[in-house]
Amino acid sequence: MSFGQRDSTVPSLYKRPRPTGAVWAVRARQRGTGKVVTVTIGKCSLVAVQEARKIARGHLFNLSQGINPNEANRTKQAAEQAAKELDAARDMSLGDAMRRYLSYGQRKPRTIQDIQATVERNFSDWLSMPARAITQGMVEDRFNEIKARAAKRRADADQRMRARGATPQQFHSPPGQGEAQRAFRYLSAILNPLLDRLIDDQPILKVNPVKALRHIKATYQLKPRERHLDANQIWQLFDDFTINNYVRKYGQQGDVPVSPVKEIDEVFVVLLLLTGARKEEILNLQTSDVDFNAGVFTLRDTKNKSDHHIPMTDAMRSLLNRRVEEAKHLSTLWLFPSPNDSQKKASMSRVFQRVTKQLGFHFTAHDLRRTFATTAKRLGTDMDTIQQALNHKKQGVTASYIQWTTESLKKTFQDVEDFMLEKWDDPEADGDDDLKDDL
Repeated sequence: MSFGQRDSTVPSLYKRPRPTGAVWAVRARQRGTGKVVTVTIGKCSLVAVQEARKIARGHLFNLSQGINPNEANRTKQAAEQAAKELDAARDMSLGDAMRRYLSYGQRKPRTIQDIQATVERNFSDWLSMPARAITQGMVEDRFNEIKARAAKRRADADQRMRARGATPQQFHSPPGQGEAQRAFRYLSAILNPLLDRLIDDQPILKVNPVKALRHIKATYQLKPRERHLDANQIWQLFDDFTINNYVRKYGQQGDVPVSPVKEIDEVFVVLLLLTGARKEEILNLQTSDVDFNAGVFTLRDTKNKSDHHIPMTDAMRSLLNRRVEEAKHLSTLWLFPSPNDSQKKASMSRVFQRVTKQLGFHFTAHDLRRTFATTAKRLGTDMDTIQQALNHKKQGVTASYIQWTTESLKKTFQDVEDFMLEKWDDPEADGDDDLKDDL
């Protein structure tokens, strides 16, 4: 059977019939092997005869040199595919880099949530682009954009507060500085592993572009927050909570209105104040964490990953007993259950909004932690004991040998409580109705 119609100019070039249309093909022996090699050039309808002859001569030359054009082509295609794969690996997106970063380590769900939310809030348009495409110029521009956006958001919030007759919060840092620095701290951490990730012996990133912020001194050590409640504010808080309890018990008296602050809000705030615990640690409390016989309750899943055992004072016992009884009534494990689903823990997200509105001064959960520490120091407690009461990590080798007991810490908690409760009547604990006549 004929191979095809031979070309009159290049004898080894043929026009071969095919069901989908005739094609140009070269047929000749490969030097050194003696093997007859057929190389298809392309469809005759797409490749003109002059172009086909030119390509054929090139293939014939290669065959005369012992080179098989088909094998050379396969090698070239493999190299191109490998190059594409390398480029794809080097072009790891920022979103993939973040997911890879978060897949390692032992971060708490809350930390992972914060990283994802911060990155998505500030770099949503960068997530699908290659991480290596992020430039220092882009970093600098975005840093300023975040600051400007946060500054506007704060200005709008302050305006709304003034319209309601409230006093806006005061911050130490310029508007947006904290948000911008946190965003780029996370971004830098996500990009850093790409400096060590080698693709074909080359790192995906040669330099972390976030370093540009350090060079232009856009970031700096922010002044730590120092806000805490002074003695008069502490006593005002307990005075107002005392009044709230009596109004709930006996109804509105005279000009004293019913407060929007709930009893569970007050227990939550007072426990934070008397223990110096973090917000999430108190929210995580379950009935099994409270041991009234031993006089101890346990904070689990803490920041330093160790359980924190707190000795109960009388006030703590009273507050915890209320929450345990309520938990039993609701058939839930949580001492602070969600109002929408008692089988889930509450977020207590609006507690401080309600409480601070009544009191007339602003504070956060962490301000109460600072208040506990400041009060303990004021009462003469040494720093090591305060750090242990706050469940801070032990520093240094020697510190790791010092073992504290709940009993050794009880005096610290009791001293702080005695000072703070100097002006508090807890009707649930004391059964004292003297305030009723004053309302």
